[in-house]
Parts: sequence; C-alpha cells; structure tokens
Amino acid sequence: MTGQISIDVDELARLKERLRELSRQKSRVELINVMYDRISRASGLNEVIDTILAVLLESVGGLNLVLYHFRDGIWYSSDIFNRKEESTRIDDPLVREVIEKWRCVEIDGSSDPELQKLLPENCEYLWVFPLIAWNRVIAAVRMEGMLLNTLNIRGDLETFFRYAALILNNEITSYTKLSRALSLARESERRFRETLENMTLMAVLLDCDGTIVFCNDCLLDASGWQREELLGGSWFETCFPLDERGKRSYLAALADGNLELHQEHALRTKAGDSRLVSWNNTFLRDSFGRIEGVALIGEDITERRHLENQLRQAQKMESIGTLAGGIAHDFNNILTAIIGYGQLLERKVQDDPELLQNVLPILTAADRASGLTTRLLAFSRKQVILPRPVDVNSVIFTLEKLLKQILGEDVELKTSLWPEILIVQADSNQIDHVLINLATNARDAMPDGGLLTIKTTRQDMDEEYCRYHGFGSPGSYAVISVSDSGCGMSEQLRQRIFEPFFTTKETGKGNGLGLSMAYGIVQQHNGYINVYSEPGNGTTFRIYLPLESEVMLSPAPHPATVSSGGTETVLLAEDDDSVRDLMKTVLGEAGYSVRDAANGIDAVRLFEEHRDDVSLVILDVIMPGMNGKAVYDEIRKIRSDVKVLFCSGYASDIIYKKGVLDDGLNFISKPVSPQVFLKSVRRILDSGTPAG
Repeated sequence: MTGQISIDVDELARLKERLRELSRQKSRVELINVMYDRISRASGLNEVIDTILAVLLESVGGLNLVLYHFRDGIWYSSDIFNRKEESTRIDDPLVREVIEKWRCVEIDGSSDPELQKLLPENCEYLWVFPLIAWNRVIAAVRMEGMLLNTLNIRGDLETFFRYAALILNNEITSYTKLSRALSLARESERRFRETLENMTLMAVLLDCDGTIVFCNDCLLDASGWQREELLGGSWFETCFPLDERGKRSYLAALADGNLELHQEHALRTKAGDSRLVSWNNTFLRDSFGRIEGVALIGEDITERRHLENQLRQAQKMESIGTLAGGIAHDFNNILTAIIGYGQLLERKVQDDPELLQNVLPILTAADRASGLTTRLLAFSRKQVILPRPVDVNSVIFTLEKLLKQILGEDVELKTSLWPEILIVQADSNQIDHVLINLATNARDAMPDGGLLTIKTTRQDMDEEYCRYHGFGSPGSYAVISVSDSGCGMSEQLRQRIFEPFFTTKETGKGNGLGLSMAYGIVQQHNGYINVYSEPGNGTTFRIYLPLESEVMLSPAPHPATVSSGGTETVLLAEDDDSVRDLMKTVLGEAGYSVRDAANGIDAVRLFEEHRDDVSLVILDVIMPGMNGKAVYDEIRKIRSDVKVLFCSGYASDIIYKKGVLDDGLNFISKPVSPQVFLKSVRRILDSGTPAG
C-alpha cells in the first residue's frame, strides 16, 4: 500500500518560490564571487573600467549602461555598447545630482505613473549610483531598463560598486601618479635633448653596446656626418675607431662604471681627418641605478692645443734666448780684448813671419767666436738691427747670384716674384743671412741634387686667418717661401728645428745656429717663420714680414772714409779692466790723450776736473753704481756740447731700456776691432753734433 502525501496548492507555490529564491541567491553569490575575482585581477585604469562595464552587463543584461569617470581633471563617459570613451560634459541632471550630493538616485516608474514620465521610452527603472573614494566622487554608473526592481540585486550591486570604487580609486591614483611621473619624465627628457641640441659643445648618447642613440648638430658640423648616417650605428666604426680589443675594454669599463669621466681622443671626420676633442662622460642610469649608456659632451681643442704647443715652444725659445743673450755679453767683453790685443800684436809682428803665423790663427778663431755670439744674439732677438724700407723682391734678385754659387751645379734655383713691389721695414743684411742659411740647409737636404724654389707673395691676414693658423696678427704681409725637393723631416724634427745647437748634421759639419738665427732675425722684424715638411716630400719655409705703405726707397748708406788718429783728450769709462786697458792702449797709440775711469761716479768726477780739455766721452752702457746714460746726463749739465760714444756687449733690449738707442746716441757693439773703434771715435770728433 502506497502512502500518499497531500500538499496544499498554496503551500506548493510557496515551496517553489522558496526554491527559486534559493537558486537566485546561489546564482547571485556565484556572480558576486566572479565579479570580485575579475575586478581584483584587473590591471590598469582602462582594464578596470572595462571590467566594471562587463560585469554590470552580465549581471543586469538588457540594460542601457554608461560609466562616468574622472581623471586628469576631465570627465569621461564609457558606453558599454560601443566601447567608446570620450571626454564629456555632465549634462544629465540626475548624474550631476549624484556627483554633487554623493548619493544614489533611483526612479521606479512601474509603481508611480508620474515618475514614469521622467524615464526614457521603454524604461521602467533608472538608477544612478556614485563611486565614492579619495574623498570625492570618482565615478558614477547610470543604468536604465525594464523591471530592474524585480531582480533583487541592488544590495549586491551596491557592495560591488563600493569594492569597485576602491579598486578604481587605487588605479586612478596610480594612473595619476604615473601620468605625472611620465609627464615630468617627458618634460625632463625634452629639456635635456633641447639643451644638448642647442649647446655649442658636441653631444652624443651611447647605449651599453656603443650604439649612437642621439647626436646634436654641433657634432654633425664638426664631423661632417649626416644624422641618419650616425643614429643606430656604432660609435667605434664611425667617429671613434678602435680595434676589437680596445672596443671590448671601453665597453667593459662602461658596463662596470669605471669609464674615465674625462678623456681626450681624436674624433674622426667623414673626410678622414681627425679633430682632437676633450670629452666629459656622464653615465646614463635607469630608475634602479643600472647603467644604460653614457652621455659624451665634447669640446674641440685642436686649435687650442696647437696654440698651447706654440706657446710652450715660444717660451722655451725665449728662455734659451735670454740665456744666450747673457752669455753673449760676457763673450763680447772677452772677445773685445782678444781681438784688440791680437790686432795690436799683428801690427807689431808684421816683419816676423814666424810670429805672425802664430798670431793669425788667434784672430781667425776670435772672429769665428764673434760670429757665434752674433748668431746667439740673432736667435735671442737682441742684436742691434738697422731697418729701413726695402723691397723684398729686390733683396732676392740681388742675392740670386750668390745663392746659385752656394747651391752648386746639382741644385737648380728657381725664383717666382710677386709682380708688385713688397716694401717692408728690414735690415737687408739680416734678411740676406736668413735666406743664405735656408739655402744652405736646403742644399744639405738634397745631396743628389734637386730644385730650390724661392717665391714671394702678398698675404692679407684677418682675425679668422690668424685664429685658424695659430699665429700672426691682422694685417698685410710679404711672404717669402723657400721650398726644396729634399728628404724632408719628421714631425719630431720639425718641432725642434729652430732650437739653437740642435742639428741633424754630422759632428763638425754644423753648429745648429743657422735656423735659430733665422728664427730670431724674423722675430726681431716683427715677422713670423713657419716650416712645413713631410719625410720624402721636401721642406717649405715661409717667412711673413709686415708690409709698409709705399714709400721712397733709399739706397743703403756707404761708410765714409775717415782718418783714425788724433790729438784730442778722451774720457774713457769702462768697468771691465781688460777692455778698458785695451781701449786706452789703442787710443794712446793713435795719438789721443786718455783719462780713464772704472765706474760712472769716477767718470763724472774726472769730467768736472777736466771739463775744458775733454773733447769726447766714451761710456760703457752698463756700469756699477751709475750706468752710462746717467753719467751722460750728469756731464751734460756741466757742459752741454760734449760729444759721446756709447759701447756695450749687452743685448739690444737692455740697451734700449737704458734709453741709449731710443735717443739716437752714438753707439758701437762689442766686440769691436781697434780699426773700427778708432774710425768711430774720429767720425764723432769730426761731426758737428754732440750726440751723433
């Protein structure tokens, strides 16, 4: 017998409704879990927004759904159906109310016909819910559709929206921070690149492999490369050639952070030449401090280094010149005595050939020594020169025959002269010495014969020319080029070619003063001399002399023939005992009466005692206690018409400082032979002016 259970119809309906409710609750729980899981796994602001829209669509399908969210100071709307995000104004009054009052707004048209009038067509329910976080409304969800109130999920959605608001707030915060950081980074990078691009220094950025990722216009101008030829290429294959070992060493130092922060190395240009560049290196690091590359900021120091080398060379030459000038003074006093007494002895032994044979070598050696001191003074630019207006072309034309004799038959001499006259202020005898020395060196560089070319041109120098070539001052110059087809020389030899006593010739075949003398003479004429040479390609010397405006050229003065003896009284003041004794002897043998003094003070005293008898005063320029010019000034106060002759073995710059040469006073340089000395004395005594 089967039992039956009787269930009331109403009870059955309640049970079915309960089962449906339990099923809906289970579905809602599962749906909410899915929503929480998906929203938690979302990353990035856009993905969070898309996830919220997708979850809402799955939860309450069949709705019109719009999400309003706020970022970067702008409201955006995202429509679930067209997936389009756009900036928008909040025109919906319900949405504005939710945003302004931070509260939910809902309209249920199914229960109130009046409210139904506020809803769009085919819509019974409208709900706008705010997402509140970060102390403000950061988003709002607007949903509309049919029978939303029957779904009984409002509480679940509110919970979901609060949770979503927290996540959305975090994402918006992170996005805002990231956006600001990226904006600052972009601005910093823009300014950095703009600074590199506009600076007057060369700039290049390399990655850790040595690949060029940036270069500015200054680098392109200096190297001659185009930007597209450098970017993405290897720094070591274009601008900084290194062998494989050097490249590995450089990159290893870069990776380890041991790259020297300051380096000097050549920058190879597209034309194949190089420029010396001083580089300052700065490591490029990421946010974790890891090295990503290096920034190189470079300054072209090619011309500056050239000028520095020239300055060091000039300082070295000046120091040697100062030493040479000091030595020459002492030598001149010694040689004055040797030459003077030697010539006196020569006259006395004219009738004894055996003794004369012993005297002549002494005079020859003294004459050679005198030439040596002259060359030393020429190198040190401290000899006395007698400049006058001369035509450079005329000097070379006059010297051409002598040069051919010096060069010999194996060397051909060719001249090419500027068609116009080139007038300079120069001592033509000194210029002759320069050209003779250059020709002699050229002959020695062409032992098997060759060609020597002397050419004159005109060169106008402006500031840019002087800066580029590293010498000279703006103006017009006569240029004498002396070029040979000889063996040439290396750069190391070229750097030392003008140093005194430096020679490449065998011992006994040169004293190393020829080119140093040429250097000094040209410098003393306010000119410049350069040498260009390569091994096997000959040598060219270029001499630059300042041009004068066209003036009347006058022939060189010829010395008049004068007698050397006399009976006048001469006051002699000389601090060197041997020189004073020699001059006293020479003057006495020539018939003069001599009053001598060892210093300036005694000279003034002697002149006061014999003021009416003294016809000529001979003064050494440099004396202890009172120099020669000061003595002259004192004795002129005693007698203004006194005649004077200055003499000195010092260099001309010291004599100028004492005011002797500037005042045009009579002057002779030591060493001086007795004949020249006596002729100078006689000429002054016979002249009509006291000073000369």
